[in-house]
Amino acid sequence: MSKCLLWVQRPLNSQGWFYMSWQFLVLICFCYNSVGILLRVVFPYQTPTNLKYWLLADYTADAFYFADILLKLRVKLIVKGLIVSELAEIPIHYVKSTPFVIQVFWDFFNKWDRKAKNPYIVRIIRIFSYMLYLCHLIACAYYAFSYYKGLGSNSWTYDGVGNAYVRCYLFAVKAATSIGKNPKPIEQNEYLFMTFSWLAGVFIFAILIGQIKDILSLASQVKQDYRQRIDRVHAYMHHMNIPLELQDRINTWFEYNWQENKGIDEEIILNQLPKKMKSDLALYIHFNTLKKVQLFRGLETELLKELVLKLKPMLFLPGDYICKKGDVGTEMYIVNSGQIQVLGGPKGDVVLATLGEGSVFGEVSLLALAGGNRRNADVRSKGYSDMFVLDKRCLQDAVREFPGAEEILHHKARKLMNVNHQKGAQEEIKNCEILNTAVIENPKRAPQMAETVLRV
Repeated sequence: MSKCLLWVQRPLNSQGWFYMSWQFLVLICFCYNSVGILLRVVFPYQTPTNLKYWLLADYTADAFYFADILLKLRVKLIVKGLIVSELAEIPIHYVKSTPFVIQVFWDFFNKWDRKAKNPYIVRIIRIFSYMLYLCHLIACAYYAFSYYKGLGSNSWTYDGVGNAYVRCYLFAVKAATSIGKNPKPIEQNEYLFMTFSWLAGVFIFAILIGQIKDILSLASQVKQDYRQRIDRVHAYMHHMNIPLELQDRINTWFEYNWQENKGIDEEIILNQLPKKMKSDLALYIHFNTLKKVQLFRGLETELLKELVLKLKPMLFLPGDYICKKGDVGTEMYIVNSGQIQVLGGPKGDVVLATLGEGSVFGEVSLLALAGGNRRNADVRSKGYSDMFVLDKRCLQDAVREFPGAEEILHHKARKLMNVNHQKGAQEEIKNCEILNTAVIENPKRAPQMAETVLRV
């Protein structure tokens, strides 16, 4: 009971799922009235025997309208840039605003246009509903005109055979779209009716079809832009006589990037937002990834927000070397998806470890402690790998605004290095124990075991 009272006292979010679902029910009532009232007035579908069912549907729709008005008194409003969320103030602003007039159809589609995963489908459905309703109006007008002149009074009027609404609606579709063969008008007023229907259909349908064309064009615009980027890269590679093997790798990268990300550039999208909103969005997307970095645990949330904005997405193809042994390390890598192989051995072909999603490497190199900025192993992508990269300069820019953070990071880095050294010493002791056991149990295989242990 207390939860129900708390819910009643809480203002509603106009973008929330509850209110959106409620609007869908009100939309059904709206469509019923906008279609059904005219249908019952013109066509002989309302009779004394079925009147009670029509009235039941009418009263149900009216009840939803009344409940919708009461519900809107609890929906948050934006007035002069301020969010009105006080239940006592919402009704005052509500009666002065346009939502007080029922416009649920456009309001519903506008909200779903912003909320839907694929807004182009929502827009096409809305335009298609305009077309259907235009044909409905013409069908009702045609039947009313035929009834006024007398059903079947001449070859142009509806003859009263078959389902009245279906036959008249077919006539309206042909008239509005100027396709098919309708009966030829005979009298002057029939010519005027057909002329008006043709003009309304041609004019309105041309606008709506043009809008559908624009919607479909926008839906494919991202792919077209990506295709143009590929064409420019191809032209450049041919101009510079790039080897075919390298061209194939570049083409593979473009193909995989489209399959996984649909050509979306996260940096461009985030740069369109204000800095605060940009950091909030980036933090929501990448915060869990950044929390996995042991070096950054316990830092201020604001600093983590700055670091999240510095992360750069990067895609590696199968066999790509992310870093080489002995390279100067100035980046830290976070594995978002895929598998990364750490290689070692005399020839650099022994897989020492395989890192998966959420793994981190290179964090100590960011701070370059005690010569720790040199890579001590080759790191290679096993398959397609999505990575996040944070370089040293970006880290320094972010830390500069937070006094004491750099010292904390240095302290954490030293602890990580000590842990790594301890693990390395333990691994060496373990390898020696394995070698000693091999010598005792099988002296003949001792050289072969020694080589294997040293590789590992």
